[in-house]
Amino acid sequence: MLVNLLATVSVLLVVFWLTYESNLVSEHLQVIESISLKTKQLSILEKELLLDATINEAFYINPGETIVKEYNDLCLAIKQKLTASESFFEDKLLLSSIDSNLNTRAAFFNELVAKVLERGFKGYGTEGQMRELAHLIEERAIAEDRQEVMVLMLRRHEKDFLIRKENIYIERFNAEFSNFESHIELTYPNDSLKATYSTLLRNYRSKFLRIVELEYEIGHTSRTGLRQRLAQEAALFDKSINNVRKMAIDKSLNAQRNIRIAIITIFLITLANNLFLGWLLNKNVARPVQVLSVIIHEFVKSRFSKVIQPDIMREDEVGRLSKDFLYMQKHISDSFLELSAQSEQIAKTQKELYDSMRYAQTIQEAILPDNDDFALLFSEYFAIYKPKNLVSGDFYWVYRRKKRSFWAVGDCTGHGVPGALMSMISLSLLNKIVGQNKIYEPAAILEMLHDELRSALHQEQNKNNDGLELALCCAEWHTENEFKIQFAGAKSNLIYFVEGVPTKLRGTKRTIGGKRSRSHDKVFENQTFIVPPQSTFYLYSDGIADQHNEENKKLGSYGLLELIQQYATLDIPTQHAELSAAIEAYIGNQTQRDDITLLSVRLY
Repeated sequence: MLVNLLATVSVLLVVFWLTYESNLVSEHLQVIESISLKTKQLSILEKELLLDATINEAFYINPGETIVKEYNDLCLAIKQKLTASESFFEDKLLLSSIDSNLNTRAAFFNELVAKVLERGFKGYGTEGQMRELAHLIEERAIAEDRQEVMVLMLRRHEKDFLIRKENIYIERFNAEFSNFESHIELTYPNDSLKATYSTLLRNYRSKFLRIVELEYEIGHTSRTGLRQRLAQEAALFDKSINNVRKMAIDKSLNAQRNIRIAIITIFLITLANNLFLGWLLNKNVARPVQVLSVIIHEFVKSRFSKVIQPDIMREDEVGRLSKDFLYMQKHISDSFLELSAQSEQIAKTQKELYDSMRYAQTIQEAILPDNDDFALLFSEYFAIYKPKNLVSGDFYWVYRRKKRSFWAVGDCTGHGVPGALMSMISLSLLNKIVGQNKIYEPAAILEMLHDELRSALHQEQNKNNDGLELALCCAEWHTENEFKIQFAGAKSNLIYFVEGVPTKLRGTKRTIGGKRSRSHDKVFENQTFIVPPQSTFYLYSDGIADQHNEENKKLGSYGLLELIQQYATLDIPTQHAELSAAIEAYIGNQTQRDDITLLSVRLY
């Protein structure tokens, strides 16, 4: 009896203690999540300072009432939450490091604000003072053409530096300033006028050079000046908070696991002890113990979910054992039911995600050309379209306009849902450019698609660098027995066959969309040629050439050309079947690396 009582009390004490620990960890985890959220808000405010606040006049009028106050309030709130959870930190040095890191980050931010305020904008700060001096100099220079030209050159170099942030414009400004100063020295015999004019000019130059210093101190990019130091401190702080968050999650999981282990372990120890004592005290206990054994087996078999009432109505040790076991069954069952409910919720969420992806697949397939669209333009055709996931970043497109037939294959950045969204935007823009804007030359279409995509994604203002590669053809009758074909490609190529002879045309080495780079200086090239009817054309995405087989060998562009040439003399439906089977065989048991698209058309 005493042993049973001690075992039961032990179970309750261990469970209550572990539950208490788990609740403490959960509360701390909530605090850490709150800190993580406020940390993200800090990062947003730091970006807003450089992107929006610095070109907003309200910021310079009341800087303490805008973003600065919000930033400092967030830092104070984070400090308070860190102090509140101080008891949780076993490593006090880590807490001290996080606090120090936050102080440094806030100091860099406030220093950055001070520099930005000093630098100013339009009529505020150093830039405002520089502009005012420039206007005074311009008013004096109006009386003489040469001086007016010199002022305009100074202002031009000043503005060039403010826009481009390149040292060459500082050198040009200083050179022009020296010329202007020499001109004043020779032009004004009156020392008083000369001194006044020179003072204005030197003050103007002083303000400009101070702006240059401030620009370098602030940083032209996130990798220089105060912007770099602030970004580094932000990264260190985020890393520390993520480490603390991971520690809290690990402790929470360990506490929950320990609760289950403690319940099951003490339950088994207590059960074994009671069985042993029952066997020693009375042999008549054998049958009730056997009943309890069966119940235990059924309980374990049901994965601790089915609570079974022992049919033992006694007041001795066996009776108390059965009551204790029933009590333990209920507590263990409740714990496992809670875990089961969580698992079901995860499964439900996964199913909803999969259903959403299937619906997105249906939408994407609906906007791709169907058989009726192809039949209006070509005598024969086929499309091999294999998304890596349910939805694809590849697409193909056909269009008919004023006796011209257009067809294209595009490969957008990424695959899956992001790629699919890009493909739908690209299809919509192609329809607009050809259908509404009436642009029919492939190279011009690619150029307009580049501009429209960058505008639609606001790539001049944000860090979005998404784009696409595209191969585009246009066919129209040249004579009664000849077609005129125009081709342009953005890092995409064309393969076509005339009477069984293959030709490969390469597109321009430039993508559509994305951040401006040196490749954007290249102009899309329009390639024009004449072919007879029944010529066959192949456009494709790079997912085919980049695919590896089971020997980890890439197919490559040459291998793709050989594969197409192997079946090019067959009729189009047979080509479709053979090429599809060949691609599947090449992939084998390897994972498909990218979306795959191959479009073939044969002219009438």
